[in-house]
Amino acid sequence: MRQRSAFDPSDASDQDRISSTDHPSQARLNSRALRMAPRLSLPQRPVIVESTLADPLEDRPASAPTSKRSRHTKALLDEPAPSPTALTKPLNIQESPSPDDLQLIPSAPPPRSRKRWLGRYSPSPRLNLIKLSLVSAVLFAVLAATIASAGGNVVSLLFSAFHSAVPYAPVAPTPGLVTLRVHAIIQADKDAGYDSPAQHDLYWNAACSAAAFTEVLHAWGVTSVTLGEIIDEMSAHNPPYITPWGGLMSQNAWGYIAQIHHFKATVQYNQSLSYDDIVRLTMNQGIPVIIGVADYSGTYPAFSVGHFLVVVGGQSGGMNIVDSSLYKITFLPHDEFLSLWSAGRGETIVLTPANS
Repeated sequence: MRQRSAFDPSDASDQDRISSTDHPSQARLNSRALRMAPRLSLPQRPVIVESTLADPLEDRPASAPTSKRSRHTKALLDEPAPSPTALTKPLNIQESPSPDDLQLIPSAPPPRSRKRWLGRYSPSPRLNLIKLSLVSAVLFAVLAATIASAGGNVVSLLFSAFHSAVPYAPVAPTPGLVTLRVHAIIQADKDAGYDSPAQHDLYWNAACSAAAFTEVLHAWGVTSVTLGEIIDEMSAHNPPYITPWGGLMSQNAWGYIAQIHHFKATVQYNQSLSYDDIVRLTMNQGIPVIIGVADYSGTYPAFSVGHFLVVVGGQSGGMNIVDSSLYKITFLPHDEFLSLWSAGRGETIVLTPANS
């Protein structure tokens, strides 16, 4: 039940007022208590609690003050009370709407399904054409700059740039190349092509340059020349280009002997002909390359005074070798090849026919 405030200062009786005036001090205390007391505090004196379900207003005393809550209660009581039989009846459920009633309800469109579009983006043909045009323009500009800087040797420059960008892979040389016809002449063998056993005994440990020269000449088709003849031609020069105690005495011997046999020799030092250049010459053009090597690490003790090898092919992992020494080397890994070659001053000798 709803209840009014349990204490209302306006309900105080005249007796309380008289007693307050008779005792001024007590009146001050009462007024102070009234100001400090909460509105919902416990009743200070017996009061009558009125219920919202009380009797009609005409049965109540006429002297009772009419408050806002009383007026609200009176409005509620003016309504006729339900009969006891109505309280025991079930709820009055409204009938279902008729078709005429449903016509008054506006029809709403079905809700749109907000599905996320998962399709792939496909650019328009015009956009693809623009991209293709831009790529073509860039490639054309690069090609034009390359041709302008290359001059007449455009194909050679492009080929060189391609090989410098792409690492080498094992590629078999084309049949018929000169490098395929390079065969080792073991300079310690008595049947290696010396003029006599005495020449063999005198030069076999110092004839690596003459043996490499003979191997390459044979590969080029000059098969009539022998190791002994090359030694004779080199030792006949004044001063001699070869000695039993020092081997090759001057690098000028390459051009000198090449001219005798209608060849030309291109001698370079300090790896002017790079590792990749040697691979291209041997693998793509089939031209053998003679290199000077030396070893101070003890792997090949006989190379401590210098030695000449013939490169007949290669790749990024190493070089294929023809060796005239008793080591009979056929392959040198990349790092080992560079180490031996650097110790030999990075020297390369390329023999080609004079009319080529």
